[in-house]
Amino acid sequence: MGVIGQAWALVRGHWLLSVLLACGLVLRVVTQLAYQPALLYIDSFRYLDQLATWDPRGLSPIGYDVFVLSPVLTISGLAGVAAVQHLAGMAMAVAMYALLLRRGARRGLAAVATAPVLLGAYQLQIEHNIMSDGPFQVLLVALVVVLAWYRRPGPGVAAVAGLLAAGLITLRLVSVTAVVPIGLYLLVAAGPWTQPRVALRHGAVVAGSMLVALAAGVFAYTAYFHSWTGHWAITSSHTSALYGRMAAVADCHALPLTPVQRQLCPAEALGQRRGPDFYSHNPASPVRQLRDAGVPAPQVRELASSFNRAVLAYQPLDVAAGAAVDFAKGFRWQRIDAPGDVPVSRWQFQTHYPQFARDPYNPEPDAVGQTLAAAGYPYPTVNQPLAHFLRGYQLSIGYTPGPLLAMGLLAGITGIATPVRRRPELRSSCLLTSGLTITLLATGALIEFSWRYQLPMLVLAPLAGVLGLTAWRSTPRGEDAAHPASNGSHHVDCADVVGAEHRTGSDPHDLHGDDDGTACE
Repeated sequence: MGVIGQAWALVRGHWLLSVLLACGLVLRVVTQLAYQPALLYIDSFRYLDQLATWDPRGLSPIGYDVFVLSPVLTISGLAGVAAVQHLAGMAMAVAMYALLLRRGARRGLAAVATAPVLLGAYQLQIEHNIMSDGPFQVLLVALVVVLAWYRRPGPGVAAVAGLLAAGLITLRLVSVTAVVPIGLYLLVAAGPWTQPRVALRHGAVVAGSMLVALAAGVFAYTAYFHSWTGHWAITSSHTSALYGRMAAVADCHALPLTPVQRQLCPAEALGQRRGPDFYSHNPASPVRQLRDAGVPAPQVRELASSFNRAVLAYQPLDVAAGAAVDFAKGFRWQRIDAPGDVPVSRWQFQTHYPQFARDPYNPEPDAVGQTLAAAGYPYPTVNQPLAHFLRGYQLSIGYTPGPLLAMGLLAGITGIATPVRRRPELRSSCLLTSGLTITLLATGALIEFSWRYQLPMLVLAPLAGVLGLTAWRSTPRGEDAAHPASNGSHHVDCADVVGAEHRTGSDPHDLHGDDDGTACE
């Protein structure tokens, strides 16, 4: 069989994924032609401004500049960056599919799990933006694939995962909390829990390998930040970002605040407060007014940090309730605005070329065109017919309704509770994907609600859901041995397997194809 024949056989064998990939490619080509050279959002200006110097003192870490923009722009323009991000999105879907097949999922279910990524119009829009969110998703899926590919991850795999987690933090700071579900997964998945002490000891070694690699990567970044600022940090924006959430619920009449801290109390009464985004970014917010009045930035950050600590100490339930409401918003059927939310229109295709400024509350006429021209890029253009098509598609069928994603997440959570006699690697994989979904969404909700912060759910919730369904339908251990003719499996000599394990250092289940449910007891 020639190359063409092999390729056709591969397409036929995975026909549903092939159809989704073809549709996803067409949609990405249409997006590429509709808005040229790419889409620029508010944060895009910061990334472009930092590009020449790699100055880490901005609101966002500079991992996107270092790992994506700088390499791609050396050989292409902004259209090339968008094209790379679109191709990476498709590759991410293929990696998800491959992982699910390796874990024993049915091909149809595995393909369906990729549909929110391949066909989602909000996914297309964010991939076309000069933003870190698309690469963040890709690195997140790479991290999950590395961790869940082997039945029992060893120290080497854990160290690679630690470096990938450090890379995630340099793209988006909210991913720092992902360390918790990753570490828990390694503790659970690394050892055979028929011997709890041995499993716990081995799991601690593996999780420790991840933490050492993570610490090394984060330390390298913070050392670079220190060389610019004299302070050990990743970014200087976290205090002002959290201030928005705290200001929205702060009961300043009851809080024991100093006169200086009371400068950050909102003027509005509690029942009339704006959303967290307003207090973090609007010029009328107290923290912005202090900065605009000339108060040094380090002093404003320290004041905001002390205000945040006071609110969190005395009103933890109010803070948690506000974050919980925003957490639930992502599971609504339609993508709509609630009072105080960041407008969803920012993530929707427009029939004109969208114009944003560095500061959304201080519009600059033709800010995008001027910025692109100053950087030597062509003036932005929009293809009206294609833009109309993309907008109509996005607002009608081009998104995954929130309840479906919620069902995927719930299926993943229930997969953690499958009986012990079933394949344990599926239970731990459900723990990893569900834990990451909840952790990243909750961290984003703690700051504020934005449909942009729901992007991790498009890849993690479907993964978790299919893994959970597979865990429940998986053949219990020993069933194949009792009925060897049912699937054509052959007897495995455990002594030979264990001997091979000692010779190769690999997992005996991987040596004999752990995807068919065969287990050596």
